[in-house]
Amino acid sequence: MADTALPAAEVRPTPHGVIPELVRLSGSFGRHFQSLLQLVGLETKEAALVGLRLLIFVAVAAVLSFFGYVLLLFFVAFLLAFIFGISWIWISLGLAVLHLVGVAICAILAKNCLQKPVFKATMAELRRDFEAMKQFKS
Repeated sequence: MADTALPAAEVRPTPHGVIPELVRLSGSFGRHFQSLLQLVGLETKEAALVGLRLLIFVAVAAVLSFFGYVLLLFFVAFLLAFIFGISWIWISLGLAVLHLVGVAICAILAKNCLQKPVFKATMAELRRDFEAMKQFKS
């Protein structure tokens, strides 16, 4: 078989004209959109982690709310017993308040998770692209 590789000294000239320039331009656009899609993919993974964290906070808040509700019911039930001289009801009230404070902490953490913007790098890249496109118009 004959070797079809070009010798090192021979360099192909770059073709000139409208068609080769359009091919190069479309290749540039393709590479640019491919890099944008890769960036979106990375930030989607980050957003999924934020969503998972939010789901965990909501689940913990639901469990703590359930225990707070049960302990509050015990408080009301044993309040009647307190009238008859049973004093450990305040312990159940303290536990109910403690659980409800845990719910408030989870709600604050979940709210903070929702306030963080996602896709920051993609939006910055798109802003730069739009600015560059505006300069081409001028």
